[in-house]
Amino acid sequence: MPFTVFLSHSMKDATIVNTLYSYLKQSGINVVTSQSFNPASRISIQDQIAGFIGSADCVLAFLTHSDKKRDSVYQEIATAQTYRKMMVLIVEKGVTLPDQLIGLRHIEYDRNN
Repeated sequence: MPFTVFLSHSMKDATIVNTLYSYLKQSGINVVTSQSFNPASRISIQDQIAGFIGSADCVLAFLTHSDKKRDSVYQEIATAQTYRKMMVLIVEKGVTLPDQLIGLRHIEYDRNN
């Protein structure tokens, strides 16, 4: 069974996420996002996303300047913590992490570099 990564992100970060998505897929990694849900399913979108996170081996969460509220990303991080998933935050340079996320592994990136 291939390694599965759940990518948590704002829709405003689609360009960078699509690039990473393609790279991971080419590397043989199964990639799932919140957009992988089945709209025809009787299971709610939130429950489907929780299921994706629960079955993932790792969660990569993008925290960027594009989405100031980050509500959906924070909810997905909380779900990953509930499932005790390996998690890596990808944090845009200059974004301040909330106190409850400071101790988590993170990678800082500069959008301009």
